[in-house]
Amino acid sequence: MTSPGPLPAEVTERLRDGAFLLIDKPRGPSSHQVTAWVRDLLGVERAGHAGTLDPNVSGLLWVGVGRALKLIPLILEFPKRYVGVMVLHGPVPAAEIGRVAAEFQSAIFQTPPVRSAVKRERRIRRIHRLSVPEIALPRVLLDVTADSGTYVRTLAVDLGEALGTEAHLEELRRV
Repeated sequence: MTSPGPLPAEVTERLRDGAFLLIDKPRGPSSHQVTAWVRDLLGVERAGHAGTLDPNVSGLLWVGVGRALKLIPLILEFPKRYVGVMVLHGPVPAAEIGRVAAEFQSAIFQTPPVRSAVKRERRIRRIHRLSVPEIALPRVLLDVTADSGTYVRTLAVDLGEALGTEAHLEELRRV
């Protein structure tokens, strides 16, 4: 991710006072790295992000500076929306995919993956919406709106299991 260059002084000054920047984070850098770039670009002491995106995930990253930092806990409470490409490892009737996906629109139990920043305890997360806008087997496009803290990669594995096969998420983007 490259900087667009220096911002006009009047813009930088207004942002420093307190603002959220909605950054389209590319795959590669961590959320922490992107936040540090914003901090350095604006010349502020503190900046924070509202919801971590793994380095291999792209998409919307809320970065707060100044007085906006106090609002981060509020933003973390809202559901997040993701689109992703799930790859099925075995044959599954296409008609079954949407039906089984609809069954996941509820409160579900999730255990964070081994490589995660939180304690690996089973917890409840709500899947507000899970749709399948496109199927080109073995790939399935998923559109997911879920509680903050939901592991969409784990959801894809669970969905594959419910379909009677293994599955993984090939691509994930927060929108």
